Amino acid sequence: MSNNHRGGNFGPGLVRGFSGWAGRGADHGANRGGNYQGGRGAYRGGRDAIMPRRDIDNGYNREENYQGSSGAQRGARGGAVAARPGRGDNGNFGRGRGNGGNYRESGDRPARGNRGRGRGPGDNGTFHGNRKEVIVYKRQDGFIPPPSEEVTEAENKFQHNVAGRPPKDDFPLRPGYGTIGQHVVLYANYFHLKPKRGIVLYRYQVDVKPEAKGKKRGQIVQSLLEHNDIAGWRGDAVTDFRSTIITCREIRDLKETYDVQYRSEGELVAHPQARSFQVKITASRSLVLDELVDYLCSTNTSSLPYQSKEALQGLNILLSHYTKSSPGIATIGASKSYDVSTSDSVDLGSGLKALRGFFSSVRTGTSRLLLNVNVSSSVFYQAGSLVKLISEFGIKNSKLGSFLKKLRIQTLHNKPPRRARTIFGLATPQDGQADTNKPRVKKVGASAREVSFFLQEKDGDGNSQGPGKYVSVEEYFSKTLRIQLSHPEYPVVNVGNKVNPIYLPPDVCEVVPGQGRSAKLNASQTRKMITFANQQGYKNANLIVDKAVSAIGLQSNENPALARFNMEVVPDLITVEGRVLPSPRIVYANSTKATVTDGSWNMSGGIKFFGAVSIGPWSYMLITDRFLREEQYEEKLSTAMTKLWQQTTACGMVAANRPNFAGRVDLNGPEDFDAGSKIEDVLKKAIGLNQKLMIVILTTTSTSTYNQVKRAGDVKLGVHTCCMQWPNIVNDRGTGQLFTNIAHKINLKLGGINHTLDRNKLGILSEDKTMVVGIDVTHPSPGSASNAPSVASMVASIDANIAQWPADIRIQTARQEMVGDLEGMLKARLELWKTLGNHQSFPENLLIYRDGVSEDQYKTVLDEELPQFIRACRELYPAPDTKRQLPRITIIIVGKRHHTRFFASAENEADKKSNPRNGTVVDRGMTQSQNWDFFLQSHSAVVGTPRSAHYYVIMDQIFSKRRVPPHLTTVADVVEELTHNMSHLYGRATKAVSICPPAYYADLVCDRARRYLSALFDDERISAQSLSSGGGCEAARTEDVAVHPNLKNTMFYM
Repeated sequence: MSNNHRGGNFGPGLVRGFSGWAGRGADHGANRGGNYQGGRGAYRGGRDAIMPRRDIDNGYNREENYQGSSGAQRGARGGAVAARPGRGDNGNFGRGRGNGGNYRESGDRPARGNRGRGRGPGDNGTFHGNRKEVIVYKRQDGFIPPPSEEVTEAENKFQHNVAGRPPKDDFPLRPGYGTIGQHVVLYANYFHLKPKRGIVLYRYQVDVKPEAKGKKRGQIVQSLLEHNDIAGWRGDAVTDFRSTIITCREIRDLKETYDVQYRSEGELVAHPQARSFQVKITASRSLVLDELVDYLCSTNTSSLPYQSKEALQGLNILLSHYTKSSPGIATIGASKSYDVSTSDSVDLGSGLKALRGFFSSVRTGTSRLLLNVNVSSSVFYQAGSLVKLISEFGIKNSKLGSFLKKLRIQTLHNKPPRRARTIFGLATPQDGQADTNKPRVKKVGASAREVSFFLQEKDGDGNSQGPGKYVSVEEYFSKTLRIQLSHPEYPVVNVGNKVNPIYLPPDVCEVVPGQGRSAKLNASQTRKMITFANQQGYKNANLIVDKAVSAIGLQSNENPALARFNMEVVPDLITVEGRVLPSPRIVYANSTKATVTDGSWNMSGGIKFFGAVSIGPWSYMLITDRFLREEQYEEKLSTAMTKLWQQTTACGMVAANRPNFAGRVDLNGPEDFDAGSKIEDVLKKAIGLNQKLMIVILTTTSTSTYNQVKRAGDVKLGVHTCCMQWPNIVNDRGTGQLFTNIAHKINLKLGGINHTLDRNKLGILSEDKTMVVGIDVTHPSPGSASNAPSVASMVASIDANIAQWPADIRIQTARQEMVGDLEGMLKARLELWKTLGNHQSFPENLLIYRDGVSEDQYKTVLDEELPQFIRACRELYPAPDTKRQLPRITIIIVGKRHHTRFFASAENEADKKSNPRNGTVVDRGMTQSQNWDFFLQSHSAVVGTPRSAHYYVIMDQIFSKRRVPPHLTTVADVVEELTHNMSHLYGRATKAVSICPPAYYADLVCDRARRYLSALFDDERISAQSLSSGGGCEAARTEDVAVHPNLKNTMFYM
């Protein structure tokens, strides 16, 4: 459909909004994907029909451009066009002089327009308002390709072959594809990877003696590839620069070992005295890609799962070799690359900046290999002057040593080529203790004036001359090297080690570009990083197509390895079939219902909590790190607490009086080590008055103070605490919403029910025989103490309304992925099901959402965690239930840390932020037909590109053995709808969340446990010394995360 819609007569057919698959005209009037029948502007295709194209009007499908087309525009949510002019019987476009079709809106939300008749004279529909422009990704040719016919055919054929087979419990085959919801076409951030037939990847193991790691090992492998003895096959090889070489032909003339002289980063030739390494190359198992591709194309349901891990590793090595071997490109891990000279960056402050680059990884899909490419943002050190870097971070910052540790620098005072060196740390009094003439260092972080070393004078032949003497670093550079230091007061850096230190002043050091920083950012840096990283979806899609293809070497004219290995990457985003699931109605007190719009709703109009509680006596306290006179805060606090009291009452909660003032805590800054005892003193007053709730007002943004509050209230004293920031409560704007949010937390903490869903939207949960369980494990992050543990958590629903989720916490060995005491945690949850949940018997079904598991550990969950579930149930369930094989268990893995993104392909299918609408589910097109998994975007992103949650069913004894409800078609529909609807049950918000509540709550519990153990994690008071040595922090104990008996069976973590 193009040009002006004038000339000729408008046909008699009524224009309708499309339902299901809509036939749409392509650019310049071509009708690909379905005919317009009887003058209607909507055509419903069959379930397996190829996705029809959409009409393109010079690259835009915005309703503002459709003034005067048909008089039949329908106002859809988000201001999208749901009906366009149809082709009449005579085949000509009329002038669109019809009745109705008006758009009127206020603010950002459009009203529903009237449907025009499209007949007779009259003014065509018009658009009014200031709706934000919806922009979606479009190819340059304007064409929206349909999802692959070949893939769809293979998916359908596999399902046909599965039909009638009895389901298996572990790793069940996909029980069909979902069917419900509005069908849409989405772009996915995947390219089609097309290897030619007959490709074999020859794999070789690389061993280095003596052992070398990290950058040094990469430099050795780089030197190996430039060795004269491998010149004959160098051009046929790619490597990960660590342990593997991949070649496109078999190498038969390998030497037993290769002698490689170490060449430092930046050196063109090795130093004459450089160390030599012996490198051994050993042939390993070859990878025949045809075997992998044939498996992906197979529709044989009896085929054994193909172990694709090694083949995918080989392909990733091939595709990442380009970036890893290109100068000027920094790589992080195996998959992320960044152009260090790019202007697409932002200064984060304190010596750091963020760069925008790309993530890439080969994935398997039905009938094809795919390359997942995503926009990625990472933090890097500012390159250049080390003096400037230290100045920006803070010369007196106690964490300067850990900030600089392992940073690579080049020296400026040596003759070229200048070697890169690695900073071991700052100077300390413990350096070089084994040396007879050990260095003299006054303090940790001593300056060039405060560090002296023993200098033995030598004659022209290098022989010792005289007794020698101690000289300061400043004196040595001034008198011996004739270099006057501009900043002798700056701390020197040790580029040797603790035993043999080598000190350099920052004046002669330059930071090597492209060095990533993984430690936690401060609040200001985090805000800047979020703003920088959160781009709208269409911008990311454009970057992937326009920039990534060249930046990561996906074209053979830029990356010769692709041609040598007979590999092709199709540089167009694939399209997949998606469906937008309807949102459930939210139920409040007295059966009042709220309607979900764009993933959220509100409690206006006197709506009250479904199950509001009585608060009882309560108090508030002020914690401040600034001087405030009573008259400055007393009246404002009193007014704010009155508003909070009024808001809790408006939500249906019962509170006889507003909270009483319990006291004030004055802090001596964030380093106040008496803060904990001061906070506890005030909380004890509340406990003495039999109060269960304390409102805490903070004038400080210190995470350390917040952690102290939660540790004191949750673990030590057993009183609920709700924290609020002082600026937020004294600001008249937004306090209503703030106090409503606090009311949500209070009601849940005290055992209430904020909202629920229509019973018919709860699926199997409406029978009140299923306990939903959430499990998560979190590990020490960069910046944590060396003895920080991993933390495991479990939450479980105990009531019929799926509102209360008591939690349990365990600490375990750092980096231990599987939960060690699931048996004990589950038994405690099952007991609460009967006691607090008022059930006569244990649940017949356990629906478990397991978070925090990588793809290669799915089987480990079944091998190590499932037996614990079974043992716990056998100990508690009576013999008759066990004989009935109860409980039935289903385990669904929840993935958040993936790089799959979806982009809307048409304006009318996007939300007001230009993203796919909440409820969008994708289970075909880029998944594997054998696996039961799906991507679900249940939320609407506030900013940036939404990340769907990835759900993978690894165990099912529940859903495949039940009848599918009449309103659904497949078992896949059942699980997808239930998971989506549950995402609206997150208790402390009036919006759907990105992952279903059991996984979300378990994540919150892990975060709360880290607060209790903040001295071991990333608390502001961890010193540089304790980080580097592991000293100064006591090991975690079980009692450190043991929630007080008063709170342990509540939602204390809200």
